[in-house]
Amino acid sequence: MTNALTRFLAPTLAAALTVVGVSLSPGAASAGGNPNQNTTTPSTTAPVPAPKNKLSKPGQIVVLGDSFAANSPDMGAACTQNPDAWPEQLGKLTKRRLIEKACSGASFGSANYQIGDEARLADKEGGFTTDTALFLMQFGMNDQWNGEDTALRIIIKCLAGGSCQEDHTAVTSITPQAIVDRTKQVIDYVRYYSPNARIAFVGYPELLHPGTKAACIDVAGREVTIHNSKAIIALINKLDAATREAATMLNVDFVDARKATAGRGLCTPKPLVHGVLDSKTDVYGIPAHPTVEGDAVMARTIRDQFGL
Repeated sequence: MTNALTRFLAPTLAAALTVVGVSLSPGAASAGGNPNQNTTTPSTTAPVPAPKNKLSKPGQIVVLGDSFAANSPDMGAACTQNPDAWPEQLGKLTKRRLIEKACSGASFGSANYQIGDEARLADKEGGFTTDTALFLMQFGMNDQWNGEDTALRIIIKCLAGGSCQEDHTAVTSITPQAIVDRTKQVIDYVRYYSPNARIAFVGYPELLHPGTKAACIDVAGREVTIHNSKAIIALINKLDAATREAATMLNVDFVDARKATAGRGLCTPKPLVHGVLDSKTDVYGIPAHPTVEGDAVMARTIRDQFGL
């Protein structure tokens, strides 16, 4: 990447990503908190017996997640969900009641807004009952796996400015057990109150092809290749693999979003994720996040996998 292009791309991509809680500075609030703290979950101190009514058909869907599920610039208490994001499309596609509390900047257990915070909001809206048919979680990019940077910030720093230093701790610290530790309380809660529900982790769509040798991003119609990018390729691969294994350890399902969107990541002829000001997709779309078509692919994949 040339110095001139770096000077253009870094502020452009940084500004675009700020709206979803990603800052290129290490002290950003979206990645704050203690990465080793227990996931905040709805209280289970004095559990109320789950309702005895039969599972109604068609049964509701509950979705928790980060900006890849919300696909919206609104964060925290103000967070909203894009009406074209995959959870919303899934609700319309299946004609089932949808309770979606996904929020940009959220994490499994390290950002200021965690899976447990979203679970409490879903619980208040009757999300966890015997009427719940499917419970979906899409997190991981906003977790501080190495105790410093979030996975998404490491990726963006590399794509935006060529800052792709090898950080082995960022990769090795992403383990299936770490994901289990940050999610088990919420999953146990859902299993108790929603015994009829299928539970699943939702993986991330393809950003970079698994076998790629260098990262790439579309900028204003131009493909920009970052050659010293082995670290972020390894990080993306590790997060996907660790989430799959965590699903196995917890005996829950895994939605293989990467497989569903294979061959249509960044710098492909028909990408399902946005570049930066890229005319191949929506020039105003959030960089490295799903397009409307990408979200439609996700919705259909989930519908078909669970027979909704």
